[in-house]
Amino acid sequence: MPFLMLSCTSQSGGTNNRAAAQFARSKFGAQGKRTFVVLSQKLLGAIYVAIGIFVAANKHYFQSLDTVKLVLSAVIAILLWPLLLLGVNLHLK
Repeated sequence: MPFLMLSCTSQSGGTNNRAAAQFARSKFGAQGKRTFVVLSQKLLGAIYVAIGIFVAANKHYFQSLDTVKLVLSAVIAILLWPLLLLGVNLHLK
């Protein structure tokens, strides 16, 4: 992601770097790229959990959640969904 350089010209014709920096902070957040990275990590985490729910549902981990063991099995299946694709049985016994 390229770095954005801004400069503002005051009425007297000089550049005002403070105004440009303030505009960049208000537009892109105080950390700039760091805000984008945190957002990306949260989005990837949400996608990972959504895929885990989908895979666990296809492997019938949500059929009956009557006991604590079955609920824990479902949570473990959501978090470790790549193992489900490899054929690992994550039902607690």
